[in-house]
Amino acid sequence: MILGAIALALLSKLLFMLDLNHTAVWFEYSNMIVDNPLGYIATVALMWMQPNLLDVLALYVLLIATAPLTVPVMLRWPVAFFIASIGLWMVAEPLNALIPNQRPGPGLLFNPFGWQLLFFCGVGMGAFRKEIMARLKPWSFWVSALAWGVTIFSMAIVLSWKVGAIGKPLHDLLYILHGPIDKWSLDGMRLLGVLGASWLVAVPLARPFDWMANTVLGRALAEIGRGGLWAFIACVLLSIFGDALDMTVPKDASYSMPLRLAIDIWVIATLWAMSASWLRREELKGWWERVQASQR
Repeated sequence: MILGAIALALLSKLLFMLDLNHTAVWFEYSNMIVDNPLGYIATVALMWMQPNLLDVLALYVLLIATAPLTVPVMLRWPVAFFIASIGLWMVAEPLNALIPNQRPGPGLLFNPFGWQLLFFCGVGMGAFRKEIMARLKPWSFWVSALAWGVTIFSMAIVLSWKVGAIGKPLHDLLYILHGPIDKWSLDGMRLLGVLGASWLVAVPLARPFDWMANTVLGRALAEIGRGGLWAFIACVLLSIFGDALDMTVPKDASYSMPLRLAIDIWVIATLWAMSASWLRREELKGWWERVQASQR
């Protein structure tokens, strides 16, 4: 997280020096790393400040650090554990407000007391997948119908907002049903959307997703996910650079859309190349050593 924050700030500074404006990250990070580098590093290390795009790492650090204590309890007493997890999720906002932080709102941006529920749902689905499927398989039609309903409803919320004025009447109608959705504390609608999509991928859409996962493109995308922290940091840096490139494209130009699409494709392809290289680092190291040996 610290190295990522340093790289983020230095890249932002370099882009500003090259007159490449960008808004993906707060411009003050580029000033802090030069004006007060030790202060910048210390505040990130203490998690008092989390640079945007990297802020979710604070959540990962807390959840992974506590996993050796919490996961064995979940495996031993799953029902009691998830009752406690849901209870913690319900009081997540006031608990998060107790954590001191640099940003205007108190607490971490990604509320760990809320997002822990999704984290443990994922762990639980992996650990108890046979028991869960045995219970739900007889009701798979109704569970799938509910999952489709939640997924379509979630997509309607997002798309009616994204399309602008033409979708506003539908968005306002849906808002009456779902109310405000707080991403940062893991809103219930967001949690249901993730669980619903997970069921669809695992059951009714298992075959097409299995086919996609075994295509060349599917395997390449999977390598990005397997790249771990390296891929995450690379994604952050490429997002900033891609944002800077995107801002150089004239909005009203006829070539604006295809050029922006080309930038997006380049960013994704570069992210895959960096992730694939990381996964094959031992092979690449051996290849480089053989090249050096052949030149002696």
